[in-house]
Amino acid sequence: TAFPKVFDMLFVNMVRAGEAGGILDQVLVRLAEFMEKAERIRRRVQGAMIYPIVVLVVAIGILVFLMVSIIPKFAVIFSDLTRGGRLPPLTEFVISLSDFIKDRWYWLLIGAAAICVIFKVLRVTQFGNKILDAIKLKLPLFGPLFVKSSVSRFSRTLGTLMGSGVP
Repeated sequence: TAFPKVFDMLFVNMVRAGEAGGILDQVLVRLAEFMEKAERIRRRVQGAMIYPIVVLVVAIGILVFLMVSIIPKFAVIFSDLTRGGRLPPLTEFVISLSDFIKDRWYWLLIGAAAICVIFKVLRVTQFGNKILDAIKLKLPLFGPLFVKSSVSRFSRTLGTLMGSGVP
């Protein structure tokens, strides 16, 4: 318990149970295997997340490029074609969004920074953690991945505890 950032309560209690039961060597081997498996799974999950994140970043970059450089050129063409007439509502919305991104991009940065700060603040409290975890589990595509990862971690921990003699 002297180093809570290094050894969480699971490890401390398993070592205590191993000492009490006289099987400390077995418990330490199981803990090492447990940590190695957890690290392998963590690396796999990170590897599986890299491709979607790269695709998302590239898609956002392309979208910003279209909104800042291509859509304004089309807006000029459309205004010449309609000669004061109205464009379809969706087209007007896209042109307005393009103007907003081009002229007021700093508001988007401020909004992104505010969202990051809100997430950091929520992570500090237990109530905020519950809210963020609930949101995380409901995410499309990633929600089931988080559920399976948590169930896997729970099962591995339970098996290690039962094998080490912790009731």
